[in-house]
Amino acid sequence: MFDTFLVDIKAWFNTNLTPKPDKYVAGDYPDVDMNKEPTVIYIQTPDFEFEELTNESKEMKGMIEMYVILQKNTQDNLKQKALLYLDLIYSLIKSKPTMGGLVDYSMISQAKVYDGVEGTPNVRGIYVRIEFVKEI
Repeated sequence: MFDTFLVDIKAWFNTNLTPKPDKYVAGDYPDVDMNKEPTVIYIQTPDFEFEELTNESKEMKGMIEMYVILQKNTQDNLKQKALLYLDLIYSLIKSKPTMGGLVDYSMISQAKVYDGVEGTPNVRGIYVRIEFVKEI
């Protein structure tokens, strides 16, 4: 169930997020040495909580962590692109909180912009935490 959920989340972002990144990585933390494409989005679902609603259903609460890593460009372009992706992800979740029916409701609970990655020049990143609930 959880592997399928992560694959479905990745596919939903791939379909709905424009401009498309050069690569999506599901289930891993950012690795700028391994993934050298200009724009890479890492998606994880590290935490789930379950609460019994009835004998036949449960509520699943969880979070999706997204890291967008941008590189191979000038600092000014990387900064603009980071803010663009942050705005795009925010607008997408706000306008489609059910994520195409994958969840009952989602919202962005945290966002950070990173001006660089230690030891790697000309790299910027953003972090977005999306919390969701779904009856299963």
